[in-house]
Amino acid sequence: MEEKNEFSENTWRQRLENAENHYRSLFDGCLVPIWEEDFSKVKEYLENLKKHGVTNIRNHFTEHPEKIAECFGLLEAVDTNQSAVELNEAGTKENLLANYKNFISHDTNDYAIKQFEAIANNNNECSFEATLRTFNNNERHVLVKWIVVKGYEKSYKRVLLSTKDLTDVIISENQMLQSSNKEKEALLKEVHHRVKNNLQIVTSLLNLQSHAIKDPATKEIFETSLNRIKSMASVHEMLYQSDDFSKIEYQTYLTSLIVGLLNSVKGENTHIKLNLSAKDVHLNINTCIPLGLMITEIITNALKHGNLNEQNGHIYVNLVKGDDSSYMLTIGDNGKGVPDEVNLKTPTTLGLQLIASLVDQLSGSYFYDFTKPGTHYVIEFTEQK
Repeated sequence: MEEKNEFSENTWRQRLENAENHYRSLFDGCLVPIWEEDFSKVKEYLENLKKHGVTNIRNHFTEHPEKIAECFGLLEAVDTNQSAVELNEAGTKENLLANYKNFISHDTNDYAIKQFEAIANNNNECSFEATLRTFNNNERHVLVKWIVVKGYEKSYKRVLLSTKDLTDVIISENQMLQSSNKEKEALLKEVHHRVKNNLQIVTSLLNLQSHAIKDPATKEIFETSLNRIKSMASVHEMLYQSDDFSKIEYQTYLTSLIVGLLNSVKGENTHIKLNLSAKDVHLNINTCIPLGLMITEIITNALKHGNLNEQNGHIYVNLVKGDDSSYMLTIGDNGKGVPDEVNLKTPTTLGLQLIASLVDQLSGSYFYDFTKPGTHYVIEFTEQK
């Protein structure tokens, strides 16, 4: 009877040893990087925090970042496999196990806090994407997942952690996104190019039509409409030529716009001087077009009705950025000024009504500066979303 018990005990031990060897073989030979870790001291640390009134683990470690390394230092890496050694470019398992705590840094704080929250909330598993810095200082993108071994749910004594390398997948996705973005940029360029071409066709047709007009007043209306269309076409032309579709460098745009107006209204040999400043101002298309139309109206009014002296006539344009998305435009001339019969508060002419409407469109306000000779607008507006 005693021999039978001894035989049974030896058989049981042999089976345990075989099972352990089988597990070890699977663990070491697994192609997925795996760690066996001991979270028990981390669990005790977090439970102690809760006993002392800490109810929000994330807020606690965010407010006390120095405690992250302290808590992380209680984690113990029991074992790891060859795949983890290769992923981390550690050379040997011994090197990886001896230096794994060096992984903690400011960059990994959020990963650590996420795990602390899971442990404090008694979650038996946790997963998150992270960026891993290898021993050779290479960056790898990984999916980390750990699960508490059955039977250790209270103590967190045994936890298995796996890391799936996502680097190649992310690189491939980024390449696809870059390719897609390039296609969209090409299409967007084509859209702006076609809009510009269509507007040029419209201006050409209006130009041809204007040659048949004999009435000077009607002809002037056509020319004013042409300049409005050209101001819009210039925006699309600049966007087509630009590498950045979100913003237009406004000094270049205004220079082209206003010089074109001078040549159109006064002729290429005009001596009227332009003082223009819009340094470091970049605006989106939703702001560029109404602002360009407004400036076109003001400059056109100055050239046609301001009685500017050809020898010493000046047009002033100054655009500066304020706080946040606010801007201030001061624009005017040194001509005869606004006629007395013009009611500035309730404008009746189409040009002045259009200026007021465009200021509203830009969520702005304006007033006339009567302290200087000529006509001077001071316009405040915000960049449109």
